[in-house]
This record gives sequence, C-alpha cells and structure tokens, in this order.
Amino acid sequence: MASADAQRVLLESAEALRKTGAQVEEMELDDGFHGLHDAQKVVMAFEMAQSLRRERDEHAGKLGPQLLQLFAEGDACSPSFYQAALAKAVDCRQRIGSVFARFDVLLTLSAPSEALAGLASTGDPMFNRVWTLLHLPCVNLPAGRGEQGLPIGVQLVGPARGDARLLATSTWAAPILASKGEPAST
Repeated sequence: MASADAQRVLLESAEALRKTGAQVEEMELDDGFHGLHDAQKVVMAFEMAQSLRRERDEHAGKLGPQLLQLFAEGDACSPSFYQAALAKAVDCRQRIGSVFARFDVLLTLSAPSEALAGLASTGDPMFNRVWTLLHLPCVNLPAGRGEQGLPIGVQLVGPARGDARLLATSTWAAPILASKGEPAST
C-alpha cells in the first residue's frame, strides 16, 4: 500500500543503516498477526464512541464528518466484536516478544507516501495502527523526499517498555538517515 517513493526511501534507509554497521534483515510478521490493522480500527471506533459520548451529544454540530463516521462505526460495533478485537491484540502483544528477542527495533514506513501539502490533514495513519494496538513505542524519522519534494519518514518501532533502547537507536539513526540523500528529482 506504499507509494513507489515511500518504498524507495525505506530500502535506501535500510541500506544506509546497514552501511554504518547495523545488522538489517527483512522479516515479515507471521499469519497470526494478520487482521491487526482492522482490529485496531474496531477498538478505536468502539472506544471513541464510548469515551467521547458527552462531547458528541453536546457538540455534534461542531464535529467533522470523519469523526462522526468513526462514532457511527463504533456505535454499530457489537461488544462481542470489540472483545474479539481486544483478544486478538492481547494474543499478538504476547507473540511480538519473540520478534524483539531477535531484533532491537523494527524499521517500517511512517505513512504510505510523502507528506501531504498544507495543513488540512496529517495523512493516513495506516502504518501506525498495528504498533498502536500492540502498545509499542515508535519514533518517526525524516528519511527522504518524494516526487513533490515533500518529506517521507520512516519509523523505528521498539519493544513494549523499550523506550530507552528505541530512543538510543533513534538518536544513532537520525543523522544517518538525514544525510543519506537528496530529494528525488522530478
């Protein structure tokens, strides 16, 4: 789901880190992790519909259509469907430990493409959903530019309660990624 520019930046980032001594290895989460993106959306919608009920009851006319749609999705979600999404998250939180037994951090994309122009949107959070649901810390690092000359970021993901290790790794990686290349030519 990532643009060609984003994929390029991710590969260039991995290579830049490898050249400076990091052991970089491609890996894919096993089938047990499939469906986490959707589970996160269920949990978020259900919990937002519940926890922000007062705000939407008192200020519905001031809320944007995307937020109202999210509330509608949360309202339509049955408690059993919500509980199944939570159970999936708990199972995967336990399973992700084996990944971090092999890797200090994971290198992933932050977003599917370069940053959007203007301030109307922060972009699509699709590549953060799984890590959020798994309660894993993430650090976004600028790593390149896309066709429009706007930034493309990568993120480092650390293990649960591994904030110090993640921050140390990010501090080491940031200057490497910042100096690895110039904007893509158009």
